[in-house]
Amino acid sequence: MKILFGCFALSWISLCFGACSFDPETGISTCHTYTQWTEGVEGAVSWAKDCDFKGHDVAKIDGPEHNCGKLCYNFDKGQCTHFTWSKGICYIKSNARQKAEEPSKSEGDVCGYVVSRTDFVRVG
Repeated sequence: MKILFGCFALSWISLCFGACSFDPETGISTCHTYTQWTEGVEGAVSWAKDCDFKGHDVAKIDGPEHNCGKLCYNFDKGQCTHFTWSKGICYIKSNARQKAEEPSKSEGDVCGYVVSRTDFVRVG
């Protein structure tokens, strides 16, 4: 039996934002992403549209979506690891494990993370 990256005990652990498939015959895994990441705050954050990082909220700040990444980056001595903007509110998030979990698809929202504060792997 082959042990392959991304496959554990016949369960798929996704490191991408979309659909993943694994062909046991060839041992090839494929990731089809729907999240397109963009750099912001001079490369300090990455953000995407139509996604949401669930949970780990530490603060809510009113403001436009284009400021949310900067608000996170500058928040409370580097406490923010990732963020979600939804309906005029920037949700500042912090995960003690410094792991930004895979975001869920959320139409109209914006999500992102501080590159230097997470071990998040961006695919796509």
